[in-house]
Amino acid sequence: QTLDKFTPQGLANVCSGLALCDYRDVSFMAAVSAEVLQRKRYLRKPWVDLPEIIWAFAKLRIHDDELMSKSVDLLYPNICKIPPWGLCVLAWRLPQLEDNG
Repeated sequence: QTLDKFTPQGLANVCSGLALCDYRDVSFMAAVSAEVLQRKRYLRKPWVDLPEIIWAFAKLRIHDDELMSKSVDLLYPNICKIPPWGLCVLAWRLPQLEDNG
């Protein structure tokens, strides 16, 4: 698998690019989710890359409860480090989570 060769920022950029093109590849995004979950403890700055990945999932209307739950676990203790854009993304995404259970 080639996803393991991407940096966290590279994964975030690819996800954003797909979302901006409205290219909804559920199996690819599932692979991204699995990759992020596998290396979550090795992410040096999750507060930078995770909001962008979460945004891409939301924009593409792909729901991944485990990724969202684990992301919250990583992001909450670092909430003061999340850039303003990342906070906006999370504020937009969290109500969608509530609407879908």
